[in-house]
Amino acid sequence: MMNHPDTHPRLLIADDDPELGALLSEFLSEEGYEVTLATTLDEALTLADERLFDLALTDVFIHEREQALPSLVPLLAAIRPTPIGVITGWPLMEEAALGEGFTFLLAKPFDMGELLTTITTHLQRAPAPEQRRRMEIVERYCSAFNAHDLDACLALCTEDIVFYPPTQSSFAQQSSVHGRAAFRKHLEDVWWRFPDFRFDERQFSSHSNGVALRFRENWINAHEADGRAHMAATMLFDFAGDHICQIAAHLNASRWSQLLTR
Repeated sequence: MMNHPDTHPRLLIADDDPELGALLSEFLSEEGYEVTLATTLDEALTLADERLFDLALTDVFIHEREQALPSLVPLLAAIRPTPIGVITGWPLMEEAALGEGFTFLLAKPFDMGELLTTITTHLQRAPAPEQRRRMEIVERYCSAFNAHDLDACLALCTEDIVFYPPTQSSFAQQSSVHGRAAFRKHLEDVWWRFPDFRFDERQFSSHSNGVALRFRENWINAHEADGRAHMAATMLFDFAGDHICQIAAHLNASRWSQLLTR
């Protein structure tokens, strides 16, 4: 995952044990991480929708073995593609956690050195040269989008580009947009309705057919404390050669609607 070089790696820790949370926060902060704590699953979900994290650690909040991992799937979906590991004292199998899509499982009690090694391992996975080149293309797309440079955005896309807007949001007036001409109209509509909408912070990671972008978007909203609304979302970029051929956007539609109606 590529992050801004001037920031400390940001960790989300979700655990209903406040003493353990405070201990982990102090230890990991001393190791150079920026730690945010959540003591409930709902709190962790809210944070995942608001901010960007480089890695998340979560305990289980339902102490029924068959439901323990499935109960965490909403957090997994909300924060994807950010790596997320399960830390738990319950007798869960790592194979089951990996099968659900979690990055790793660490059984409590664990050694702090083991925790640090695990975090470092999953933060420092360097992309292959082809993936790094594609990440750079997506970065250029984001910069062109922020500059409202239509021609630069479209030049990075194939003629038959397909865009899938986030479902159940104000962007989803149609299920998909096909071709450069239709995509141009879509971008013009977005900029007309949200002229200050930006990809504010950006994180890149690999996915099977291209690049996953996790970003923090913001726009003017006088009802928010700082005068702007903030929300985290994900876009998947698929490639044909060195051009983007498909884009799919994912966000929390209910939070989006709440922010727009405040």
